[in-house]
Amino acid sequence: MSRVPLAQAETGYDEARRLWVNGAPIFPIAIYEVPQASDLARLSEAGFNITITPSRLISIQYANTARDAQMKVILSSDTLDGNFWEYMTQKYYGHPAMVGWSGIDLPDTKFVQYDTLSQAYRKTRSGPYPSIAEADAHHPIYLALRPNAAMAEYAKLADVVLAWSDPVPHKPLTAVAEAVRAAREATNGLKPVWAIVQSSGTRWLNELSPTPPPDDRAPSADENRAMVYLALMA
Repeated sequence: MSRVPLAQAETGYDEARRLWVNGAPIFPIAIYEVPQASDLARLSEAGFNITITPSRLISIQYANTARDAQMKVILSSDTLDGNFWEYMTQKYYGHPAMVGWSGIDLPDTKFVQYDTLSQAYRKTRSGPYPSIAEADAHHPIYLALRPNAAMAEYAKLADVVLAWSDPVPHKPLTAVAEAVRAAREATNGLKPVWAIVQSSGTRWLNELSPTPPPDDRAPSADENRAMVYLALMA
């Protein structure tokens, strides 16, 4: 495993970069933001096994429902508040559905300095609160990163890199494979890389531009299928 072993419930990865959850390997098929716990069973039946959902939508009851539906939960938040992360790691410690923590998506677009993220996610230079990795040595930190000059630096802070591309409608679908390859290169092939397969349009995806372009649209079913294949082949 990639982290300290022998927790009550733990998630990590092996030398082949396979994800292990509570002692068993799984192939991650994740979906972003499931607000209603009542939808988790239906998503599990559809083939998903992980949801990446904001902390404000998650509760112990939500986690219990995910457990019962054979779904896992990655709690996401943009906050860098050490008190928040210490509380969350304690609140969900040992819960079999919780498989990690997702930080700021695309930090290079949010004007967040590397050192600031490093203090919040990996190490504490000062202050009363531990970093996420110090507070919970048994679950990975996930970061969504796009392929650019900053990717390798930010990837140092993640245990699992989520490769962001969002090609539709302005880029070729091969951007998905290019993002995966860039992430693998940024991590020297030592960390798991998961492809983010776009399923919605710019209105939801691009927080920096709330007004979508006139040609904004979600990918078609054929485009979704193609992006999955491209990610698997990358």
